[in-house]
Amino acid sequence: MSNHTCIFTILAFLSFSVSIRAQTVADERMADKALRILFVGNSYTYENNLPFVFEALAGPLRKVKVTMMASGGAPLRRHIEGGSLLKIIRERQFDVVVAQEQSVLGRLQLFDGMALIQDDKPYRQSVREIAAACRMGGARLVLFSTWPRAETPRNLAALHNASVGVAKEVGAAVAPVGLVWDRLGGDSCEALHLYAGDGSHPAYDGTYVAAVVLIRAIVRKMPALKPVYKVPLMDGAAQLSGSFADISPTEEGISALNRTVNAVYAGARRGRFAALPATLAIPEPDLPPDSVRGRINSSFLRGEWQGDFLTFGTDYHATFTLDIRGAQALVRMVHPEARTEDDDAATDVRGPGTDGVLTLSYQSKPKNCRVELRLVRVGNRLRGVVKFVVADEKELARSTICLVRK
Repeated sequence: MSNHTCIFTILAFLSFSVSIRAQTVADERMADKALRILFVGNSYTYENNLPFVFEALAGPLRKVKVTMMASGGAPLRRHIEGGSLLKIIRERQFDVVVAQEQSVLGRLQLFDGMALIQDDKPYRQSVREIAAACRMGGARLVLFSTWPRAETPRNLAALHNASVGVAKEVGAAVAPVGLVWDRLGGDSCEALHLYAGDGSHPAYDGTYVAAVVLIRAIVRKMPALKPVYKVPLMDGAAQLSGSFADISPTEEGISALNRTVNAVYAGARRGRFAALPATLAIPEPDLPPDSVRGRINSSFLRGEWQGDFLTFGTDYHATFTLDIRGAQALVRMVHPEARTEDDDAATDVRGPGTDGVLTLSYQSKPKNCRVELRLVRVGNRLRGVVKFVVADEKELARSTICLVRK
């Protein structure tokens, strides 16, 4: 080896050593600096104060400072259109942005009381806009992929795949909270109580699980799974309620959670999660087929008819009463479980047409939507569908209904 070669090798080694030391010092300084995290979402985020639980568990691993922007039922689009979200991200106010979409990826649509995933395009577009702001502001984007509602567990594939797909497109990370819930057993999980009583929001253990998965996604380490005491709870307006709770999963629950999170991440290639097999869409409630429809005349229709149908969940129903008097009908709709006014309206009866279909429609003031009924005769009953249609002609809910004579 020549003298020139020796000198070059020594200089290169010294330069490499200085570079490593500089990087180590930079890493130490970064570790001392609090990681500024913005949580954007709705009640799935503020219920049981997820950011507080996250901070309590993440603290021993890395200093964090959390901020929350959340309101009940809000999709990401509402936060974007509010005007401040993208601005504060672009202004480099945060190192990490956690984005949590509405639990059915936007507008709620219900078939026979079950919330269904219809379209992930609005969610994807919202993520693209937030990701662009994150790039400008130097923040990492983490998608909080939520759980399906307890009554529709197969919606997990639509929720998970939407997050995985758009994350790959924009370079975001995914916190697979819903996938972990599912692997734990969902609403049948014996070690942890994941769902609150409504089968939608998280119970205390569910929020704890979400915090752990988010820490694994953001800090890239598993936290010590210890109790979190005196969690300040929030009200329905995402404000502190003055109440507190202790979140302390059982030893069995802690063991199951640790095992499940590690298994889920072990199955991810380079931190990227695979899509789940898609499930077939649930058929929309529709009219009975023509082969079972009977003839309708005025004497058959005249009088009072009554029947129930599912509305905003499988535990919620409404009772329809129709008092048909020729071409007019008096309509009454009562919601026993919901805190809403009853409907009382008069409307025209259209039909039956050659297809045997009877149609009624009226404007519901309590629900701020149009209610449509399409009915046919099957035996001595009226069977069909009832729809709630909002101002922009989008269906909010559709359910089957069967009316019998009072």
